[in-house]
Amino acid sequence: MNADNGCLKNAEHFDHQKRIQISANAANIMKTTSSLLPVPEWHIGQTIHIIDGPFIDFTGEIYEIRAEQKKLRVKIDLFGRKTPVELEFSQVEAIDAVD
Repeated sequence: MNADNGCLKNAEHFDHQKRIQISANAANIMKTTSSLLPVPEWHIGQTIHIIDGPFIDFTGEIYEIRAEQKKLRVKIDLFGRKTPVELEFSQVEAIDAVD
C-alpha cells in the first residue's frame, strides 16, 4: 500500500509541476502577444474625440494617463462645466497630432 501512495504522491507532484510550467508558458505567451499590440501614444493636454460609451461624440482633454490599466482621465464639457471622466484607450481617438 505504501508503494501505491508513493506513486500517487509522485504523480500529484508531477501534475502540479506540469501545471506550473503550463501556467508560466501561458503567461509568457500573453506577455508576448500584448507587447505586439499597438500602443497609442497619448500625452497630457491632448484633445481627443470619444467614439464609444455614454459620452460618444464628446471631445475632451487628457489630464492623466493610466497606461497599465489602458485608461485615460479626460475632462469633457458637460452642461457648461469641465467634468472628469475615465475612458479606455479603445473608447477614444486623437483629434490633434502627437508632438
